[in-house]
Amino acid sequence: MIKVHKSYSLDLSPEQTFFTKRVYEPMGRAPMFSIPQWNHCLIARLLHGAWLMNALSRPENGGTIDFNAPEGHRFLEWELRDGEAVCFDFRKLVGFSSTVRLEMVVSLRLTAFSMNRLFYHVAVGPGKLLLETGGVPNVFYTAAEAKSFPPSRLICWSADSVFGLEANSGTMDHYFSAAYLKALETRGLVIDADDLKETSGGFLTKLVKRMYGVG
Repeated sequence: MIKVHKSYSLDLSPEQTFFTKRVYEPMGRAPMFSIPQWNHCLIARLLHGAWLMNALSRPENGGTIDFNAPEGHRFLEWELRDGEAVCFDFRKLVGFSSTVRLEMVVSLRLTAFSMNRLFYHVAVGPGKLLLETGGVPNVFYTAAEAKSFPPSRLICWSADSVFGLEANSGTMDHYFSAAYLKALETRGLVIDADDLKETSGGFLTKLVKRMYGVG
């Protein structure tokens, strides 16, 4: 189940623990230092501030732990069933339940190259996965309802999703226009709001940025 929140209240039972990136400082409970699953997805967690984490437990008064997003942003909550697996972008991660297992998988599919990645990070339930979006996201539960989209806006998707490529065949489009993805099979995917600072770009655009170390 996927829910979008303008502000997010975490309601924990006495035996539950929730891990968050240390940049987040929610109200309601002082955090404890923790390194959960220290050898899982190690490089991505070091790069995106998710190796050293805060552990949150139920407040002594039994209330909620409250997160407030910056203006325009939203919190995305994915309630994972037992064994349900979701790929996600570590840059967007806020936190996850202690019952969620983190894994890394490798994909050699053509669509993986279009996203400029070979390694994918997966959260396996049961438990909650909490992400932060840059605006109001689009949530799709089936391939039939999902529209094509730029890879740069993909936040999270069911691990069994299958994507196809959609691109124009013109010579100039090949070098300067981005290839889009189209869901062929999915049980859920989330597309972030448009970000003018981060676009997919075409082949030539990406090549120039890499040569000059920008973007």
